[in-house]
Amino acid sequence: MRGEFLQSPQSAHIARPKHSIQTPDHDLNLLENHNSPTAVATNASTAKTNDQCVHSHLSHRDSKRRRVDVPHEVQDKIRKSTSAPRLVEHDEQTTYVEAPLWYSLSEAKVQDSEPTAIPQAHDRFGYCNTLIDPECADEGTLYLRHPTSDQILELWDRYLTHVHPMTKLFFDWQKKSILQRAASKPRSLSKAEEAFTFAVYFITILSLSDAECEEVMGNTQKRVLLNDFQSIIEIALRATRFAATSDLLVLQAFLLYWLAMRNRASPGTLFSMMGIAVRIAQRIGLHRDGTFLGLSAEEAEEKRRVWWCIQHFEIMVSIMMGCISLTLYGDWDTKMPANIDDKDLQPGMDLVPPDHSGLSEMSACLWVYHVVHMQRLQRQSNVAVEDLEWFTSQATANSDKNALIDHVADTLNERFVKHCELLKPLHINVQISIRCFILAMKRIMFQPNVSNTKISQMPQDQREAFLKNSIEVLEYYILSETTESIAQFRWNNENYFQWPSFVHVIIEARHRAATPSVSHLWTVINKVCTLHPKLCTAPERPDIIAIGRLVILAWHQREKHLHYQSQTVEKPWCVAKMEDELAKLTRREGVIDRSLQFEMDDALDLDFDLIDWAAWENDGYNKILP
Repeated sequence: MRGEFLQSPQSAHIARPKHSIQTPDHDLNLLENHNSPTAVATNASTAKTNDQCVHSHLSHRDSKRRRVDVPHEVQDKIRKSTSAPRLVEHDEQTTYVEAPLWYSLSEAKVQDSEPTAIPQAHDRFGYCNTLIDPECADEGTLYLRHPTSDQILELWDRYLTHVHPMTKLFFDWQKKSILQRAASKPRSLSKAEEAFTFAVYFITILSLSDAECEEVMGNTQKRVLLNDFQSIIEIALRATRFAATSDLLVLQAFLLYWLAMRNRASPGTLFSMMGIAVRIAQRIGLHRDGTFLGLSAEEAEEKRRVWWCIQHFEIMVSIMMGCISLTLYGDWDTKMPANIDDKDLQPGMDLVPPDHSGLSEMSACLWVYHVVHMQRLQRQSNVAVEDLEWFTSQATANSDKNALIDHVADTLNERFVKHCELLKPLHINVQISIRCFILAMKRIMFQPNVSNTKISQMPQDQREAFLKNSIEVLEYYILSETTESIAQFRWNNENYFQWPSFVHVIIEARHRAATPSVSHLWTVINKVCTLHPKLCTAPERPDIIAIGRLVILAWHQREKHLHYQSQTVEKPWCVAKMEDELAKLTRREGVIDRSLQFEMDDALDLDFDLIDWAAWENDGYNKILP
């Protein structure tokens, strides 16, 4: 398969730490003391007489970290090593370090008692600013840019219903006080908290319909609000020096910003931005499970949620770029988040509560994480196939491909689908998402696996199966967009629109212009164009231009057939709209676009028989994982 799902590339590994069990020591000694024979002996002696040396003893500024007992077998391994990775507190942040050289970081505090003049091109630590941390002239007045108190509280409520179920980056009760302070005393917020609140505003506004946006924010258009809050959150993130942060709250704000930009920024930019997020996560130590770092149940579980969300986003953006996500080969050991509701885990608990037997508030995220987990198992297995294109290779028997699809489908059905209750909106959305995912896997199996494969030369049974699958995928999309009970999740579902399926239906509408079945194809095409927020409103995007051309040319082939039959049919709304938008674009650019003159010669016919599927799979249009 092209993209990411179920490939089995040659082994590639991200270096893992030398220690298989990595738990923080009690003392964070200076380098010279840590490496001296006397210090080693002293530490070993202390370890034997005081079991607390194997507990985490790092103070947390929020006072929420609790000591967690470490098994005796782990204690023995720690006592034999004085260089186990650990969490080090510095500058009100916590950093994960593995090299002893940096253990003294905790004692190297920045002294602010005697401020010195620092050149404007340098930050407060004396380093030069770079492209990704420029000066922020407006950061001191961000407190003036918050919405009104009532709007903030309403946005937070909408965040909890629209966005939180799809992301689950934290527990809702953890962040409530931050939003309350933003509503009452915005100047009291730290830079990290300020960035987080603006990220919440930004992505929540994105998730609202136009009517909801007007209801919450007044008469300002949603488009204008999005542009304004994008600018503000970017200033707020730069003020936190996000690229060098080890603050989990800043990372959570950055991830919300990234997701809000999912359909606004170019895939290449998103790909690079996710690389920054992965590095921040590694710096914080999210790739190591909190059990090994002595974290409280609450903090360990929150970090698991963030880490697995990053893995999902990383694979998603890798698919967009046609790259293999190296995270699938990484030797990280962070456990999957628990299948629990936010209220199940409260501050002070020593253990994470047991998983729900059915679905929980986490299920919309967990089913995706299970797919990621299955991919990791396959790629790390000794019996995994070595062919990069195994799933789409013609050399692979369809029976083997179907067996793999059936295994994934059975796993997801057993763990999630069979527990869905159709009166619960989140459950409905989970069920639709999983069905679309399985169909996407099957579509990849049917789809021509070679660039510029002629559709007309496909075996007829395979071609019919491909078309049936594509129509079914689009009908599920229509269902997700027209089911009112899950309207709050539309913003997220639109991220995973199956472009290859839509392209194939358009192609077949042209090839089948003289058949009775073409009427249904045009009904589906027109309905999708009506519902999708970009297809008829973003004519400047290259992918939308390509879609528009295909739709217009396919319809003119249909008109040609109707003319021969002395019949007329009303032009679909989408065709008229795309003709108008592309004509406007052509006039603005001052270019005569001959393809819009509808001269259906042989050259134009090639657009429909030779499709570069690699472009649609790898250039940001095949979004499989919700």
